Amino acid sequence: MARIVRIEVEEPFTPRNLVDLNDDINSFSFMPTPSSSSSPPIFHAVEWPVAILEFPPQKLWPFVRTFTILGYSVPRFTPTLHKDIAAQIREAFAGMKRLTTVIIDDVIGGLWPELLDAFSVLSTPCDLELGSHWDPAREDEEYLVLQPRRTSLPLASFRFIFPLVYASAHAGGGVGRRLSLGLKHEMYNIRTILAAAAETLSYVYLPGEIFPTMYGFTWSALTELYLDGLWPVERIADRVVEASSTPPRQSSPQLMLGQSPEPVETHTSKDGSESATLAEVAPPVSTLVSPTIVDEIIPKDEASVLASRDNNVAETEVFSESLPDDLTSASDKGNELSVATASNPTVDEDIPTPLLPTTPQPLESSLVRDDSFTLSPLSSSDLLSILEAMPNLRLLKMRLFHQKMDPQPVGGVICASDIAPKSPATFLRHLTQFDVTSLSQNDRTFEFLPASLELLSLPRYPYTLSLGTSRAIHTPATVLSLLKRAVFPCLTTLKIWYHIESLSHIEDEKGLLDLLPDAFPMLQTLEVCRRWQSRVTELQGRWDPAPVAKRLISRLKDLQIFYFDSTPPERHGEGPYTFIDEEIRGYLGRLRDMAEDIASAAPWLRQIAMYTERGTNPDLYWKFWNVLRDQYRTHTNLESTVSMRAVVRETEQDPISQIGFDKLNHDVLLMIFEQMSYDECLQLATLSRRLRAVLLPVIYRRLRWAPGIVGFPPQRILPFTQVFTLTGHNVRRFTPTQHATIASQFREAFVTMKALRTFILAGNVPDGLWSELLDAFAVLSNPIDLVVHAHWQPDDEEEEPIKLEPRTTTLPLRRFSFTVPFMYDVSDREIGRRLSDTIEFETENIRVILAASVPTMALVEIPGELISALDGPIWTSLTELYLTGLWPTFDAVGGNSPDVGPVDASLEHTLSTPSDVVALISPVKPSDTAQDPLDLKEGSLPPLVKSKAENEPNPAEVTEDTTSISSEALPPLKIVESSSTPSPTTTTNPLENASNQQPFPSSTKASPILKPMAQNLSHQSANLKATCLPNDDRIIDFLPSTLEVLSLRRYPFWLEDGMRRVLPTPLTIHSLLKRAEFSALTTLRFWYLIRTKEELEYEKTLLDLLPQLFPLVQDLEFCRRWNHRAALLEGCQWDPMPIVCDFFPRFKHLQSILFDPDLPERDGWPPQSYPSSEFREMVGRLHGMAGEIVNAAPWVKRIGMYRAYGNDERLYWEIWGVVPAPEGKVALDRPPPPIINSIFYP
Repeated sequence: MARIVRIEVEEPFTPRNLVDLNDDINSFSFMPTPSSSSSPPIFHAVEWPVAILEFPPQKLWPFVRTFTILGYSVPRFTPTLHKDIAAQIREAFAGMKRLTTVIIDDVIGGLWPELLDAFSVLSTPCDLELGSHWDPAREDEEYLVLQPRRTSLPLASFRFIFPLVYASAHAGGGVGRRLSLGLKHEMYNIRTILAAAAETLSYVYLPGEIFPTMYGFTWSALTELYLDGLWPVERIADRVVEASSTPPRQSSPQLMLGQSPEPVETHTSKDGSESATLAEVAPPVSTLVSPTIVDEIIPKDEASVLASRDNNVAETEVFSESLPDDLTSASDKGNELSVATASNPTVDEDIPTPLLPTTPQPLESSLVRDDSFTLSPLSSSDLLSILEAMPNLRLLKMRLFHQKMDPQPVGGVICASDIAPKSPATFLRHLTQFDVTSLSQNDRTFEFLPASLELLSLPRYPYTLSLGTSRAIHTPATVLSLLKRAVFPCLTTLKIWYHIESLSHIEDEKGLLDLLPDAFPMLQTLEVCRRWQSRVTELQGRWDPAPVAKRLISRLKDLQIFYFDSTPPERHGEGPYTFIDEEIRGYLGRLRDMAEDIASAAPWLRQIAMYTERGTNPDLYWKFWNVLRDQYRTHTNLESTVSMRAVVRETEQDPISQIGFDKLNHDVLLMIFEQMSYDECLQLATLSRRLRAVLLPVIYRRLRWAPGIVGFPPQRILPFTQVFTLTGHNVRRFTPTQHATIASQFREAFVTMKALRTFILAGNVPDGLWSELLDAFAVLSNPIDLVVHAHWQPDDEEEEPIKLEPRTTTLPLRRFSFTVPFMYDVSDREIGRRLSDTIEFETENIRVILAASVPTMALVEIPGELISALDGPIWTSLTELYLTGLWPTFDAVGGNSPDVGPVDASLEHTLSTPSDVVALISPVKPSDTAQDPLDLKEGSLPPLVKSKAENEPNPAEVTEDTTSISSEALPPLKIVESSSTPSPTTTTNPLENASNQQPFPSSTKASPILKPMAQNLSHQSANLKATCLPNDDRIIDFLPSTLEVLSLRRYPFWLEDGMRRVLPTPLTIHSLLKRAEFSALTTLRFWYLIRTKEELEYEKTLLDLLPQLFPLVQDLEFCRRWNHRAALLEGCQWDPMPIVCDFFPRFKHLQSILFDPDLPERDGWPPQSYPSSEFREMVGRLHGMAGEIVNAAPWVKRIGMYRAYGNDERLYWEIWGVVPAPEGKVALDRPPPPIINSIFYP
């Protein structure tokens, strides 16, 4: 029977939040592109610091695409640790079906055999990036050796990102060549990896010196090769490439990196020539990976030496552009080995023993050499043979230069003048991009490259040479000699550079520029670096590059983008500029005029770039302009490759399925896109005006400006900025003129920054906050947070620190944070107290800032030593106060720290009230003001204490004499947190000076306001968090009954050198808390140490008292520390379980427990850096203790046990949830880590 269905007319539906969207829209919304997988993006990239965290859980493995292994905080990887890590990774790789990239970073000793074997279980080829080298941590340790593989490895790409090594300072510093032992091991290990992955390897990035290790294989799958660093100039005979059955051997004599080798005899080849080819040097290649091995060796008759070059030829010159000692090429910083991590310097030596010795040989002399090996120039046929074995190569980058000790003249040679490929017709026949630097003019490679080449680059790389490096200088004649051999009718991109040092070079330049349009008529992108030597006498007054550039580009009808380095005479010899002053601004204006003039000769040009050399990033050395209707404007638009389409369900019943992105309201789109990365939002913003309106507030919500690198952000993006950070990158010190310029830019910008909430002064800003910048805050329309990470202490002791003058206007600041809690004593390498003059000017500067913002200041975070900066004003708006660092010290008369004798360093702190641990409330009151705090009535003041409210100075007129606080100084205080730790610098007898000791009522040292302060705190304070309180402090007596959080926790868990603290005992905690009446307290944190039998007996009294005082506690942290080495505790039982299983159940509202039982086996040990078997056994023991505790108090929902793991104190606790269990019991939500019956743990 037919059924009649009535269709109701549905009202239009507008989604209000993400839950209103269907799964398809949500899935697409959180992915960067429509083609991306539907796996959760949050787990696409996973890092595993082996010393800090356990291995990622198995449920995440299917989503991982990039997996990073981090080895920091592990000083040495043992064989057991190697096997443990490799076993876990091998199991995980089998489940990581989407894995595309593996990164090994900061692993001392480098990649080891077991980890390399783990890659064999991968189902699809992945990229391998080695950010760790094989140099051992110590000289007496051996190199790791990767044995030859019997199975192939599925690697799609391989990167070894150490193109350069640096010599030590006493060896001259700068870039040096790899020494024999390190080079030998690197080449051997990398050859093992590449040989095993030759079938699938499509991309390789190697240091140029290691490139010869690729000899002897056919790289059929390789399509991209990137060589960086130094040209492989010298070949170490008998050792450059060894058979996989002959691993390198440790060598004992050492030679500092950077020393030139002694003269030696050269090897002779079989045919009598002075140099041997790689084919003769290398033993037969192993047949373990036979499909990739070259079946025939290059004939001997193709071996030859570098073609002789006439040293008198003017065009072939050597130019060593070296940086001063205090500068380093920015382009090299990302991939360099520092002095500490560079290859261990050793003498060049060859020992024909096939195996590494188990123990190092004794050192005979650091200058002893073994002449069993010789050095000979690398034959061009060697490099040519390697390239011939890459039939499918499409992209070849050889960004190589030379070391200053290389043979002269410099210039890399791939194909010498008397050498040719075996099959010129098929040589690199698929190559489309060829990028090479410092190439010799005698090289013939261009003659044999395919006519289908699309990109040819002879760039000036690097723009600034590192110390100790050099390169071959190109002149117009040398570039012409290279290019006239090339026939590339399809070439679309060309990059060249040359020097002009004489009038003859100007004539040669005309011939070169005439050749380019005829030889490469289809050029679309052209880069010309015309380096003019303006100091040459015959060239003075002749610099005029614009006509030359105009004549060139006017003949290139398809040209779209033109890069031009004109080398203005005023910038000759100058380094990159970092700050835009009037001189630089004029220089940039002239470049713009020149660019406009040049572009007028080619109306079809779309973009022009001029070389400006600004900042430290070579990628930003060019300034771009778009060419629009013969006008120019700064290039800001980005080309987008992102396409977007709506994803909807084909379900008629679901009205949400018909909603596309164009129908979503602004708030929903904002919720979706704010989860994306900055780069993804930037790409999406180019698609439509609607998306730009949504995404601009997300993209420009946070801005960071480095005046030494980039210009001030454009005004059109400032209204969206909420957090602005000013950094001092690349600036050693700002001049007064620069201070004024920066401040004026901010003053103008602040007017339009209506959304600004936080301003951050980064820690690398030299000399800290200055007066002009502080004045600029006055124009802000809304109060902001000011966070200052930079201190005012100048680097030069002879310079005066910046001193802020009192402000005459109010500053709209809501929060002030000065995050420099400690000063470090460089000589003693420990934390020390600030010097008196440092305290003086820092206190005064902070007082100036705070006094100018009293009406709006709600939160202050300053070091404890600078607490007196709060003296003076009436803090009508302050609600939160955070003190960090060291407790202040005060002399009763002069205000200086007392000078006392040495202290027993074996104790953290045992005195009752040392002078450097100033009591929050003075334990002994003057007789004229003594009164029981319990007798204070609401609104009353103690006798003889007058209010200064009517005489309070104007906040803008605070002087040094304003040192006392009025009775109304801090009335609305909500949170008083002190995380201060005392310094070991002072100790006196507190009882002798008690009457003269100045109190420290949370935020002041002025004694006249003790009772009013206590009264005001009793009305307003909600949280008190204090550390290292003296044992007889009385602040607890004056806190309100409505207090919710009381924290007397053990902070920090581990004291740094130079720190000490009071050691609380059950008796002292009892003395602090016995009179407390906090009926509303919900959070309690405390700790104590038991050292004697008397303290152990008093523990029960304390633990019986706390549940009575604080019955509503929900969160409880309890650290019970036990002196396991104390002789006074002999015969006493440490076992805390009977005590805590009776203590915790007395809190009937308890929800969360953190407990430190202080296990005996961990006594005196620092935090664990790796989850070893012993550590897992300890966690298993804690698991059992936690289970017993929660069954004694089954209403608890969460419990954490102290385990001290890693270097982040927030991760020191092992946290478990509590879940129901059979028979009415409870259990922890996960079992302890496996200890036995597992192959993954030792």
